[in-house]
Amino acid sequence: MTNLIIGYARQRADWVADPGEAWLGRVIGALLVVALSLCVCGAASAQRRHDDSFGRPGGYLSLGAGGATESFQLDPLDIDLGSALTVGGRLGYRASPFVAVEAAVDYTASAFNSRFAAPGGLGEVETRTVIGTANVKLYPGGWRVQPFAIGGAGAVYAMVDCRLNGAIVGCGQAGTSSSEAVFAGRVGGGLDIYLSQNVALTGEVTYVMPTGNLGDFRFVTYGGQLLVRF
Repeated sequence: MTNLIIGYARQRADWVADPGEAWLGRVIGALLVVALSLCVCGAASAQRRHDDSFGRPGGYLSLGAGGATESFQLDPLDIDLGSALTVGGRLGYRASPFVAVEAAVDYTASAFNSRFAAPGGLGEVETRTVIGTANVKLYPGGWRVQPFAIGGAGAVYAMVDCRLNGAIVGCGQAGTSSSEAVFAGRVGGGLDIYLSQNVALTGEVTYVMPTGNLGDFRFVTYGGQLLVRF
């Protein structure tokens, strides 16, 4: 993870490099192939639909808030980073009743935070993240209530501050804070509920899978947003 956590993780006798990067790339590649196929096959059907269809082609923007909860364990420290408040948005394009593509950004407005006993006193780790992914969303149709599956890839940027007895210290390197940016995958699902032809409430739950030095820093995001079609 950060230099602090990386140091502990690499001291573990059973530590190995993250094996998930290869299969993660294959899964995301397969999703993109399926999405492109659906775009082509669904384009004619979408054109035949009325302009007021809930699955009509067109752009959208959504903004909202939610949370993120860790889904990992940092042995041997047994550090629990708990949950964080997130804010974010999506800018996308509905290509057909069956497929949408979007750029998604989420930021942890309140940080993951953990306190633990450390040599010399009370240690504290505070972590903020920016998650940016390009997603493909697959729908069964263009109804008023639309479930969807989501898969994507992008990056996670983590900013970590370490403290000892309230004073900022280096995260494994004296006098500095740590930051790291790595490739990440994202999978999950959600539901769009249209209030009108142009406005919907959308909720989603996703599993975010960083790789590399942040390979242990996996977490679940969840939340709701107000979506506007244009």
